[in-house]
Amino acid sequence: MRRAAVLWFVLASWGCSSGDESPSASSLWCDALCSAAHRCDGTVDAFSCSSRCQRERPQLADISVEGAGPLAACIEAMKCSDVFGDDEQWRAAYGACWDQAKSVPDVTPNVRVFCKAYTLAEFDCGYWYATDVCERDFGMWSDGLRSRVAACALNPACSEAEACISAIFESR
Repeated sequence: MRRAAVLWFVLASWGCSSGDESPSASSLWCDALCSAAHRCDGTVDAFSCSSRCQRERPQLADISVEGAGPLAACIEAMKCSDVFGDDEQWRAAYGACWDQAKSVPDVTPNVRVFCKAYTLAEFDCGYWYATDVCERDFGMWSDGLRSRVAACALNPACSEAEACISAIFESR
């Protein structure tokens, strides 16, 4: 019951947060990728590439703007062999960028409140998740994604909460 009350408070508090950030996480991410592609292959038009990238990747809206900035800087600096490499090479380079970017943004009040509640919910389900690790992990994600995760964690059955949260991240 305690975890449900705390998570409900977290969900309600997001209704009071500001919305529009500029530039968007999607534009930061796509601009960086397309800039790297243009650098590596001068025939890539960065503007049309970025527009197409944003249309084709709506899931990028789930990345926080605070996380997208350092992530984009790393993507833009990727080696050409990583940008145009096979899936395994791209994933390895992108994973390294993601891990590097997690340590850059300051922890926002929304992330701090979310992680306080979420780590408690995880503990109540028999898992240990350090609050500072949660803050770095979830600082990369938008308020909207964190809100969906918090809604899943409200489920009183831990197995159903875990399945719901897994489904969110499997779609990324």
